[in-house]
Amino acid sequence: MKKELLQRICFLTMLAGAVAACKDSEHEEAAASIGISVTAQADPLRAEGAAESGDIDILWEKGDSLSIWALCEAGSSGNSKFTLDPATAGSAEGRFRGTVSSPGYQQPQRLFAVYPYSETRGNDITYVSMKIPATQTQKGSEPQLKQKGVFIGRADIDRLDGQEAVFDMAYSCAGLQFSLDCTGTELEGKQLASIRITAEEPFIGNMVYDLKNDRVVVTSAGKTGTLQFADSPELSSVVKGWMAVKPTDLTGAPVQIEVRTADQWTAEIEYTPSAAYEVDKVYPIDLNIGRLITDGAAVVNEPVTDLSTSGTANCYIVTSQAKYKFKATKGNSNESPGDIEKVDWLWMSKDGLLHSISYADGEVVFKATGDKGNALLAAFDAEDRILWSWHIWLTDDPRAKTHYVAASKFALMDRNLGATTADADNVSSYGLLYQWGRKDPFIGSIDEGDNTTAGYRENPGFTTATAEYVKNPAYDKAFRVVANTDVSVDPELFEIPYTVQNPMDYIRFGANSNGSGEGTWFNSACDTDFHKDLWGGKATDSYRKTVYDPCPPGYKVPNFSGDTWAGLEWNTNLSMESYLYVAKYLDPATSQTGYYPAAGSRPGAKNGRMADTGTKSVLWGSLWYMSGTNLSARTMTIDFLKKSVNTNSKTNVCDAASVRCQKE
Repeated sequence: MKKELLQRICFLTMLAGAVAACKDSEHEEAAASIGISVTAQADPLRAEGAAESGDIDILWEKGDSLSIWALCEAGSSGNSKFTLDPATAGSAEGRFRGTVSSPGYQQPQRLFAVYPYSETRGNDITYVSMKIPATQTQKGSEPQLKQKGVFIGRADIDRLDGQEAVFDMAYSCAGLQFSLDCTGTELEGKQLASIRITAEEPFIGNMVYDLKNDRVVVTSAGKTGTLQFADSPELSSVVKGWMAVKPTDLTGAPVQIEVRTADQWTAEIEYTPSAAYEVDKVYPIDLNIGRLITDGAAVVNEPVTDLSTSGTANCYIVTSQAKYKFKATKGNSNESPGDIEKVDWLWMSKDGLLHSISYADGEVVFKATGDKGNALLAAFDAEDRILWSWHIWLTDDPRAKTHYVAASKFALMDRNLGATTADADNVSSYGLLYQWGRKDPFIGSIDEGDNTTAGYRENPGFTTATAEYVKNPAYDKAFRVVANTDVSVDPELFEIPYTVQNPMDYIRFGANSNGSGEGTWFNSACDTDFHKDLWGGKATDSYRKTVYDPCPPGYKVPNFSGDTWAGLEWNTNLSMESYLYVAKYLDPATSQTGYYPAAGSRPGAKNGRMADTGTKSVLWGSLWYMSGTNLSARTMTIDFLKKSVNTNSKTNVCDAASVRCQKE
């Protein structure tokens, strides 16, 4: 090895054509364009503390190029590009070719070289731009410090033409060599995406160098550097990575290192450098994650998907096995439900759909197994009172196949709220049922029902015809029917606090109080703006989404316009001839199809019993309707026995019916 940690480049200069002339008695020379062939010899870089076998070879590669300047008494040349001859790529010796324009080629010259070439380095030899990238990419398992760092060299010669110049090229950066071992940890077998290092002192970024006086004159450095792995190596054995950094003393305080996998698992590591990082040296960083975890210097984190990134709501869609979180707010507001002591599940349509449920710092966190179904999570105070609840809808994404109506003016989900499939003739397409104006769902039918006979299939409600569900044994909560006369009324919020604290209570009509009208789940004055606007359906406003809307972020309960339901007109474009239990809608403008299954309903007048499964589909709208003392809300009702569709039917607000969410 010719010289440790240095790259020796020998320039063999040859005169391509003399353009010199004597201009006066002092024989001042004119500028000359000198063609130069350069032979470059690269010595390895040595890892600090490593044996000779740990040397990092510096090999020239196809496309490599140098920036070269010449300086003499008559002036200096500009930034000239010298390019490697491809025939010499892949070795420590390479031949570069280029041209230098010197105002005095026969005078003594000082030559400067910088690898790699960059046009932005400029012509001013005292103000040369350089950059250590904040994000560096590694392809393959071989060290690539040459591509990530900067080499600088200079040499003195008598004249340019025909004389050999010898450069000692110094690596002006330090190198970091990561050795990452994840065996025996949760990261083992995963694919590595990146390693990020953050320090309290700048160690990466832009700098401007004075080549003539060998000093940095301007610097703009960052404190975070990221090494990306383009090939995503598998973490089944030790993986090595290399990063170029500025010479910096980082021994004063620990640095933070984050290892990230392709599926977003992370390891957070606290690491303390044992020496200042100097030029021309490579510093090993041993990251044995298992040992670091044992020592308390590393933590492995499972990725968490934030369901409330696009907005908060009373319902969140979960499509796969993963860890999730959302902000614990009242519906689509930013208001906290109160002093939350804990969050737990109340019911699930299947045992074990969710687990590892927790609450901290205003966020609910849980894990999903990947099975389809529905669940209700509730926030409790210190006395186990329910402060708010959220529906978790586990299904393949119902937003992926949104169908449109009314020439694409209205976008609807491809299934009812709570349905786990959009396939026709399947009880899983029925979804959940909602009392008008309430945010929490009720369980639906146990089967597809009888498509030949309308009627009530259980007595009382939530018994024989009700789909199976699992209730949390830690709480005395189950789906049940109560009368509105037994519901406590808040003087300002009326029955709403009761519905929040008892989300599984179906409230039937018991009595008419203060003109509330028949068929309501509340018995306070029904003509208040409060009740009219529970789902944002005042006839005079824009049908905005409210905190009691049961739809997920970006969607709301559909609104009406005249005799249409979410753009669907009475008996128009709905067909029930080819599908048993299912109405088919084909939008003539877009040729897109929507399906409406006969999910039935739970009429309050029949004590919440499951009714008309397989024969009717009742879908809520946000607008209510008052005729004398008869209070109802507008629905689209599809009668599969009569093969009729009414897009402006009236349904008692205490009934539980389907919701098909509309895009906001």
